[in-house]
Amino acid sequence: MTARKMMPALLASFPMVLACAGTSSGNPFDQSDGNDEGRVTGGEFGGEGCEDDAQVVAVDEVTPLGFSAAQILAFVEGAHEETLVWHAGQGVTVEPESGEQALSIEVERGDGEIRYVDSSPDPNGATLGGEIGVACRSRLEIDVLLRLRSAGGALDERFEATLVARSEQLASVRLRPDPSELGGALRITSQLEGYVLAQLDLDIDFTPFGSSGRLVSFLEMRTQDAISESAATGAGPDGAVATWGGAGSCADAHSVALGLDDAVLGNSGRDVVDVLNAVDSAALRYGDGTDTTAMLAFTARGEHACVVLEGEPFGDGSDVGQIELRGQLRLQAEDGRVDASWEVIALALPGEDGPTQVDLRGDWFYLRHQATAEQLFGVSGVDGSGFEELSLDVELSYGRQDGAITVDGGFELVGYLPPDCQPSVETDEAGNATSTGACPAAERRELLRGDLMGPLP
Repeated sequence: MTARKMMPALLASFPMVLACAGTSSGNPFDQSDGNDEGRVTGGEFGGEGCEDDAQVVAVDEVTPLGFSAAQILAFVEGAHEETLVWHAGQGVTVEPESGEQALSIEVERGDGEIRYVDSSPDPNGATLGGEIGVACRSRLEIDVLLRLRSAGGALDERFEATLVARSEQLASVRLRPDPSELGGALRITSQLEGYVLAQLDLDIDFTPFGSSGRLVSFLEMRTQDAISESAATGAGPDGAVATWGGAGSCADAHSVALGLDDAVLGNSGRDVVDVLNAVDSAALRYGDGTDTTAMLAFTARGEHACVVLEGEPFGDGSDVGQIELRGQLRLQAEDGRVDASWEVIALALPGEDGPTQVDLRGDWFYLRHQATAEQLFGVSGVDGSGFEELSLDVELSYGRQDGAITVDGGFELVGYLPPDCQPSVETDEAGNATSTGACPAAERRELLRGDLMGPLP
């Protein structure tokens, strides 16, 4: 068996993504176990402990998923023009392109087969699926021809690929091209001694609003008797060397980056921004009982919002249309005690007339010696000396009441005092040091709390 060892400390500061085994030469992940009955177990899309039954269907046949291949091909097939962004550095150089380049994506079904794959727990898979709860997810698969070309010639690729769709608004391709068989002029060179380019992952999502994707390069150190774990070392999101369409900007694996104005179930990221800015002032009451007013404003970060187009594996589909938006909350208290700009995340639930509820959250944790509470959080009049750590939590909820948008919630600044003790240490007969007692947890003290309710009358 081949031995494996860890990457050197030099890579500790780079984005790390461990590679998985899979097929190469530009083919999708292998989903078949080699039998002739159209049944596969496990696989990239089925999940461990799943048994998949694949049946060929017609292009316009509505599957048990509620949609047909024709509905998917309506927004996937044809030409897509995107802007490709290259992310060199952090261990690799990328040539001959850099910065932004025009990217052309062409998808053709041709004579490709269409399959509905019914996925269910494998009855022979021990307790998987039943007691543990394996995500066996049925899907529609469409074999297509895919071509990618970048304006500077780095990419000029043709692949036989499989579109996978579980939602009528999202179809995905997962490829693992062989770096030695690329058609374009792309050269990815390792800058880390002993490491070579070993693998490429190409992920593409298609939606009715456009496409997004990323190219990730993996490096390996190879010796006669060992192969290191692979590491993605591009400077882009998740270690990508190239992205387009907002790929990598969503933390939730089930979310897809869409433009702020792209509406799902009648709701868009722009609608979330409008809800958050519908309340520009609120009553602010501090924990000591004093009152003031606060001005509020929200600014979205970037031009994308993350939207759930394909529900959670174990969910009931109620999360479809949920929007996650990152941005900055500006809060200015009239008495001057808070003058802050906080990075926050908004999570919105869709409704017929716009988001029914938007929750705004943020939390930060700092060692006190880094800066004062005012420098860190924009909060003045707070003595943070003597505290080992300072933290701030923000939780606001925006909702609709009698046709108007209201906000309630607040923020809390907390300091943590280190315990005034040292763990007792004894030595055993062999001379080994052993701890016989532990210090209590750090003491938590509320330094400032503010409760908001608005809008002001």
